[in-house]
Amino acid sequence: MPNYKQQSGGATTWQRSKEILITNQYGRIPTATFYEEQVTTLDDGTMFNRGLGAIVKEISNPAESFPLYHPETNQIIGEGNFAQVAVMLHSVYMHLANLRDNPPVAPPVAPPVEAPVEPPTESPVEPPAEQPAP
Repeated sequence: MPNYKQQSGGATTWQRSKEILITNQYGRIPTATFYEEQVTTLDDGTMFNRGLGAIVKEISNPAESFPLYHPETNQIIGEGNFAQVAVMLHSVYMHLANLRDNPPVAPPVAPPVEAPVEPPTESPVEPPAEQPAP
């Protein structure tokens, strides 16, 4: 995933959302809170994280659209809206709640079945055909 506001020079620094909180209290306007951090990685691999605050968005207009970014290239690949996000989150919740309440049951494991060993069959030996007398 590309790093937002990346800088290099002895260290690499970028900004990211480290935590997302969706609040959906009944009878209230839903909100999305994105907690941000700055990550710095030194050339020796040492990493530092520093909290930067949060972006809070009230989702009062479900039809409000926004660009969709490819998670690895950061290229715009389409457009989405908050109603679609709500459907996705609701679907994930329903899926997880159903798994919790109705866990899949593993089929019983049957003992291995061994093929019966049959004794070798003897092929009947036919007597040699009679030769006509000379």
